[in-house]
Amino acid sequence: MKMSDCYELYQKYGALSDQGIAELTSADFQRRAQQQEEQEQKDEESEEKNLHEMRLRLRREQTLG
Repeated sequence: MKMSDCYELYQKYGALSDQGIAELTSADFQRRAQQQEEQEQKDEESEEKNLHEMRLRLRREQTLG
């Protein structure tokens, strides 16, 4: 994880120390970071699946057309 990713997560969850909000605990931050990574992985897999399905449809259309 890059430093910019960490900063974005802190911004997203409102845990920047200069905002006067209590910071997330290390465990909270790690859990949320893991959840975000899992969601990104699911999204990527879904996009790959959709792309594969579209390619198959195009091949079928080209074969039939």
